[in-house]
Amino acid sequence: MLSFFRSAKILFSQVLSFFRSAKILFSQVLSFFRSAKILFSQVLSFFRSAKILFSQVLSFFPECENFIFASAEFFSGVRKFYFRKC
Repeated sequence: MLSFFRSAKILFSQVLSFFRSAKILFSQVLSFFRSAKILFSQVLSFFRSAKILFSQVLSFFPECENFIFASAEFFSGVRKFYFRKC
């Protein structure tokens, strides 16, 4: 009977240790997701800033916008011509 209580005590301490480890793991996972959320918001902020900067550059050089669209149309035509030949 005494060995049963010793085994139960050991099992109970192992269960407590498991739950402590699970609690630590859970807090680390939460910390990771908080960090990922912060990183994602910073990446979004960067792209918003890049979009604003790009639109300001295009408005500063309006002829660049026409050049970009003309280049895109030219390369689109080249791609269509190339794939039609193949």
